[in-house]
Amino acid sequence: NAVSKSDLDAAQASRDAAISSVDAAQANLDLAEINLSYTRIKSPIDGLIGKTEAREGEFVGRSPNPVILNTVSRIDTMRVQFFLTEASYLSIAKEYLSGNAEEREQRAAENREDIYKLELILSDGSVYNKMGSIDFINRNIDPKTGSMLVQAHFPNPEGILRPGLYAKVKAEMEIVKDALLIPSRCVRELQGQYSVMIVSDSSTVEARSVVVGGHFGDLVMISEGLGKEDEVVFEGLQKTASGMKINPVLVDFESKINPE
Repeated sequence: NAVSKSDLDAAQASRDAAISSVDAAQANLDLAEINLSYTRIKSPIDGLIGKTEAREGEFVGRSPNPVILNTVSRIDTMRVQFFLTEASYLSIAKEYLSGNAEEREQRAAENREDIYKLELILSDGSVYNKMGSIDFINRNIDPKTGSMLVQAHFPNPEGILRPGLYAKVKAEMEIVKDALLIPSRCVRELQGQYSVMIVSDSSTVEARSVVVGGHFGDLVMISEGLGKEDEVVFEGLQKTASGMKINPVLVDFESKINPE
């Protein structure tokens, strides 16, 4: 009771007002920090950022001027999209249903990660040093293009691959041991039928029908119709005919691709 009650009430009111002022100042500080945060835009992911297209004062991502401020891409793993033609899809699907797919089905059942490993051939012709894997196949054939979308991913730890790059995808579909390969220029095609000109022991040219198993650059794989000891005409094919006598000369052919 050293002071009057009115003095105590006034001091208490001054204290409460000071506390309220501190709370108001803290609220103003919080609001200022929120407004300050609006001046900085942070990417939610780590990656490679592109060119900023928006200017100061523009709305970004809003109609009627949906300007994208920028794009950040994760490039540690690159997604590659390519397309299978309808004919290729049917060929692969039929192979799965045949006995030729038993080995692949066994590998898939064993959860082998190397099944259908993909190679990436870059636009300069070099082969990317990492293998990729298929992670998605679309459910339908696009009626406009007659093709099916396939998606794969490739690790990119060195950052060589960039979004938008053009490349070719190479997949190992089948291994043919002891395949017979001949230069593609030795094969004639007529209405879907293939033939080659062979040289008999009497140096006589004969036409022989063959079955082509696939084309590999400047080489053709022959599935049926030729043996390893057969000699085929390489030069002057247009000038030869069945029954013609020739003076054959053995030549060496160097392919531009690696047949392995």
